[in-house]
Amino acid sequence: MPPTLSYLPKTPWLDRFWGLQCPLCEQSGRAGELCELCRSWLQPLVDPCPGCGTPNTLTLFCGRCQRKPPAWRRLHLAWPLTGASRFLIHQMKYHQDYATARALAGLWWSQMASKLNLETDAFLAVPQHRTKLDQRGFNQASWLAKLWSRSAAVPVWQGVRKVRATPALEGLNRRQRKATLAGVFEVTQPVPKRLVIVDDVFTSGATTAELSATLLRAGVQTIDVWTLARTPLGD
Repeated sequence: MPPTLSYLPKTPWLDRFWGLQCPLCEQSGRAGELCELCRSWLQPLVDPCPGCGTPNTLTLFCGRCQRKPPAWRRLHLAWPLTGASRFLIHQMKYHQDYATARALAGLWWSQMASKLNLETDAFLAVPQHRTKLDQRGFNQASWLAKLWSRSAAVPVWQGVRKVRATPALEGLNRRQRKATLAGVFEVTQPVPKRLVIVDDVFTSGATTAELSATLLRAGVQTIDVWTLARTPLGD
């Protein structure tokens, strides 16, 4: 069983810093945590495929992943990106809401702990190009990787950079996304043998596939993927 989430101690001064309220409904509650009612609004993704997160997969892998297995060993995600999960992730991603990021990371850990394989050497946040990082000032994947790293007592590895900015992938088909991302990542340090790639949302998997392929060519042996949520099919 993985350790409990422990990246920040619960102390009175931290409670005052984070605010004694639920990040979603803003009602009084335990600092840094979603209240019981708001937790109930984040319904788990039902029987997701461990390759691509397609819900309601009755076999171990969905038909598409059986025909073309992904480069990673297993994808771990908790929720569909709808309703409360979409709102909270957007708060974290676009408004640099650290309290929400902390609450989501903690809830994800508590719900996924029994399913996780912690046989890994390091966490890797999906890199952002410096242009986007300068514009947004925040890499949500990096924040999640740091939180889970502290709880799992596994280091964060920062040996990959994104060498060019890419346009939004929304609206592109699978072939166009693959072409847009080709060669976009570069390994800059000796690689660990086992890695967990961390991101906030899994959509088509094109970015994760390109990053995984780059890592495998560099010598990484096994890859797992951890992400908060999956966009609905067709998005």
